[in-house]
Amino acid sequence: MDAAARAGYSDFFPYSPGSEVVDDHVYINTIANIPTIDIIQYDPTSRSRTFGDYWHTHNDNMSIIDKNTLKAVGQTLLEVLFTDVNL
Repeated sequence: MDAAARAGYSDFFPYSPGSEVVDDHVYINTIANIPTIDIIQYDPTSRSRTFGDYWHTHNDNMSIIDKNTLKAVGQTLLEVLFTDVNL
């Protein structure tokens, strides 16, 4: 959350306590040992009350991603990589 605030995107990453999310990408990290960052939109209004209704469907593609959201995620990720991670 601090990285998003420092980058000016705290509105895109609201701090609200919740439960842990484990999805299919965990295997890339644990079995293949490939470091990844998995960013999934939380949508409490969806039928599953978790991820968007498009999640893991043919509609899950770049056309549904808002470019302002993509910019906020990218800039926040850069803030984490260049400030928070000891490389």
